[in-house]
This record gives sequence, C-alpha cells and structure tokens, in this order.
Amino acid sequence: MSKLDDRRFNGYLKIRLPHELDSVVDSFIDAYQSATRKGRQELVGSVSPRAAAVLSSFGQRMAAQAVRSGSEKPLERAVVAIAIAEQRLLDPRENLIVLAAMNHSAELLNSSLPQIVARMAGTIPPRITAGLEEFCQRDEHDKSLKSMGLGASGSGGTFLYVSAS
Repeated sequence: MSKLDDRRFNGYLKIRLPHELDSVVDSFIDAYQSATRKGRQELVGSVSPRAAAVLSSFGQRMAAQAVRSGSEKPLERAVVAIAIAEQRLLDPRENLIVLAAMNHSAELLNSSLPQIVARMAGTIPPRITAGLEEFCQRDEHDKSLKSMGLGASGSGGTFLYVSAS
C-alpha cells in the first residue's frame, strides 16, 4: 500500500496549508521525477484511485501555495501530480476543478498554465500533456473558477481555493 493511501489523507483538501502531509506527496513527486521512464511507469502503476485523488488534491493545494508564495514552482509540482493522477483516477474529469485553480493561480502570478505545462512536458507522458494543453485552449468561461464551482478566499498567506456552493 502506498503512503498516499494512508487514512491521514482523509479530508486532505481541507487540511491547513502547508501541512506535513504535503511533504509525503512531495517525496512521491520527487521519486517520480528522478525515475527512469520504466520507473515512472511502475510508480504510476502503484497508484490506487484513492492515492490518485490525493495527488489531485495536492494539485489544488499547490495552486493555492503558488499564490501564497508568489512562485510558479508549486504549480510545476501540481502539473506532475495531476498528470500522475490523470492516469489512475476513476473519473479523470475530477482534475478539471484542479486545472481551473491552477489556471487561475498562474494568471495571478502573471504567468500562464500553458507555459508551465510546456516546461513540465518532458516529465509527463505526451498524451497527458496533450490533455492539459486541450484544457488550456478552452474558452475562458469554460475554465474559470466559477464554472468549476470554486472560489478564492483570503490573500497572501491565507489564500485558499474553496467550494463556491
């Protein structure tokens, strides 16, 4: 069983940011990035749907962390996390909400999600890169926070993405 399957991740999306559990996911991302192509495939194969949901939640958490820190680095990690999750989620459409948050964060940082995806393209499978690029080409309304049922709360060190309902 993967460390990402641990019950401590229950409610992970709502746990304070940053949190020690983020470092557990960070370690998995580091292992993936430093692995060979075959090693990456094996790591992805070890990810359960539950662990994929944790990786997806990490993506949303890192979107908020990027705004808090004023750095694109958390968004780069988020791209890798959702790329792994995309391959193992029961319903990959779950990542659409995360992508909306990541897109919003990139804009707040005067950057763009397509630029960040392009930087990370060598780390993730081409078909996943193509799917992320497809999201980036959507009409602004169709990738907005509002369209995905998200809102933003706080500023600076308290910034978070929250359910708009």
